[in-house]
Formats: sequence, structure tokens, C-alpha cells
Amino acid sequence: MIYLNETGGDKLEYSNIYKKYGLNVSAYPKEALSNFDIGMEIVRNCGYDIKYLSPELQNNAEIIRQALNFGDALQFLSDKWRDNEEMVMLAIKNDRNALQYASDRLKDKDDVVMYAVSKDGNNLAYASDRLKDNEVIVDAAIRLNPYSVSFASDRIKHIEKYALQIFCNQALNDYNSRYGLSRDIDNEMLGNSTLMKKVIKETGNYRFISFVNTSVPGYKHVLKELSRKESILRYINDPQILKDKEIVIASLVHNGGDLQYASKELRDDKEVVLKAVWNSGCALQMASKRLRNDIEVVNVAILSDPRAIAYASEDILHLAKGEEQENDSNANQMLDV
Repeated sequence: MIYLNETGGDKLEYSNIYKKYGLNVSAYPKEALSNFDIGMEIVRNCGYDIKYLSPELQNNAEIIRQALNFGDALQFLSDKWRDNEEMVMLAIKNDRNALQYASDRLKDKDDVVMYAVSKDGNNLAYASDRLKDNEVIVDAAIRLNPYSVSFASDRIKHIEKYALQIFCNQALNDYNSRYGLSRDIDNEMLGNSTLMKKVIKETGNYRFISFVNTSVPGYKHVLKELSRKESILRYINDPQILKDKEIVIASLVHNGGDLQYASKELRDDKEVVLKAVWNSGCALQMASKRLRNDIEVVNVAILSDPRAIAYASEDILHLAKGEEQENDSNANQMLDV
């Protein structure tokens, strides 16, 4: 493979040009970048380098096909070729995310987008709004990659089976936040207690509750529903909810140890703390200092778990020790008699 050098002198082998300039194609002489054979060699090595070729070679179908062995070289082609279905399909074949560089017309073409999402469900992100709202396309995308439902239209994401998919994705895999889970699960969905219960039934996981906050309509009803079978306090991020006595008590019925997640105010609320220590005596350690000095609270905790005595206040411990010594003394007196 040869070209004439800039001065019209001896013909040089392509290999010699490569030795001189290496991969720095932008430094190749102009004549080389206009030569078909050399152009083919350049894009065979790296399709991206088509951007350095002459306009004539950048519009040569053979050169383009060779370059698209690196599918995302599509981004360096002119609008004409990014709107060419044959070339776009070839690009997608060789690079599963090449759809992003296609023309808007092809991003709205059913068969092109279907082919793309069959290669990688995340190509749904590059589809037109019309096709993001197409359930056949969306189903094909999530069949390959369940997380691609993140890119579906809002209408589709509110259809129960897709909404359930979104929640299950988070419940099963925390890194779904890679695509911004908070934008996918909106307040309407978070306020749907039927949907929430279905998610828990299918996954047994409560982590998505971390997205529920006081701005969600009916949040209290939803959380009360979810706390019927298990404590949910550990999954709640909104500090205002952790101040809600009704929700906190409903959860502590299942796990008194979750008193640690309740607000400071509720850890000083006798009704709340009694509920916790009745369920788990050692929850006493999370109670306020005032309630760890409350005889009734301490007695309930010890009845639940004798080890809870270790978390009573110093005053209570001294009192208990004094009573123990008095009892021993009375016992000794009775023996003397």
C-alpha cells in the first residue's frame, strides 16, 4: 500500500509512514489521508480515525463499513450516514450502544430500536419518546436487562407490572441508583400500599422504604401497613417519620431493638420505651437516661430479658444492690433465729 509523498518524490510504503507517525493519524500527510488504500488501512486499525480522512473518504461506503467494525465510530460520521439504516444497524451490531449516535429518525424507527434493545436493554435510553412509551419495545429491553425499565416513559412506569419491576430492582440490587432510582420511583408509587406489599411478598426486602418521606401522600398509612409484619424503622431515612409515635410503636412490636432508630424524643417517651423493652429487654440500653432510671421501665425490661439489668442507671443498680444486701441480711437473721 503506497502513496506519493508531499514533494512528489519516491513512492513510500504505508509501513514506513506508520513507522514514522505511528498511531498519530492526525499527523499523516494530506495525500495519505486522501488515499483509499491507506484510508482502509487506517480505519482497519482504528475506526475512530475516520474523522481524520478526507471528506471524500469519509463518504466512501467501503471505508465506512470498515470503520464501523468499531461501532461507535458512527459518532464521527456525517448526518447523512447516521441516518443510513444499513450503517446504523452495522454499528449497533459491532457496538451495542451505538444507537445513541443514530439520527433522531432512526431512534424513532421500530425495527432499529428493537434490534438495539435486543443487544442491550439500556439502549431504551436513546429511543425516541414514542418508543419509550411502547410496551413491546420496553418488554424486549427489560427481558434482557431489567434495570432498563428506568428509561421507560412515565406512563409505562406507572403501570403496575413495570412499577413492581422498578421496586424489585431496588430491593434486589442497591446499585440500581446508577440510573437514578429516586427519579423513577415517585410519590404516587411510594404511596401505593398495595404495590408496596406486593414488592415485599415477591422479594422479602424493605430497602425501598428509604425513599418514603413525609412528602409522599398517605405515607403514614403505607408505613403502618408495611410495619404489620416487620419493623421498618431501620429502612427509614426521613427523621420526621422517626418522630412519628404511631409508626414507631407499630414497628417496635416486632423488634424492640429498633428503638435505636427512633428519634431522641421518642427514646424518652415512656409509652414507646415500654413497648420496646417488653419486646426486647436489652432495648433498655437505647432508652433515655431518664427512663433507664425508671423503676417500672427497668422491671419490664428485666422480666423480658434478665440481662437488661446491665443497662439500668447507676441509681437503679445501687437500689437493686441495696435490696439484695437487705434481703441477704434478713435471710441471715432468720437463720440465726
